Amino acid sequence: MQQILLEYRPKLFSPSRSGPYIIGDLTIVPGVKNYDLQKWEALQGQPHLWTAIQSCLDNGILRIISQSTNEKTETPTLPKNQTEAVALVKRTFAVSLLKSWLESENRPTVKNAIHSQLKLAEEDKDKKTPTTETKDEEE
Repeated sequence: MQQILLEYRPKLFSPSRSGPYIIGDLTIVPGVKNYDLQKWEALQGQPHLWTAIQSCLDNGILRIISQSTNEKTETPTLPKNQTEAVALVKRTFAVSLLKSWLESENRPTVKNAIHSQLKLAEEDKDKKTPTTETKDEEE
């Protein structure tokens, strides 16, 4: 399955928003995440939706970072510019995407950034997971 890598910044809306942006069959969440390229291309055939998307692209609310170009590559690659790649990694909280980048990335600085971001993403996931405490009853 081919993928497209998008960055969604809802705070750039006027007034600013938070949360996901639902367009047709695609639910875009804040930050950097990969999406199904076929769903993205299907939106281009719907003029009323594509106009809204184009407006978001023009205003910087949505940004296309990259897309996989062949069937074998499922995850879009990071930018070639190391500074931009590190900045992009720091805005990514999708653990599966970070792990796939970790496997394909060769630059040490970018790998370190991915490791740090994975640690943050997993800590964030742990905070959101409710924990149950059991109390021992004394007789």
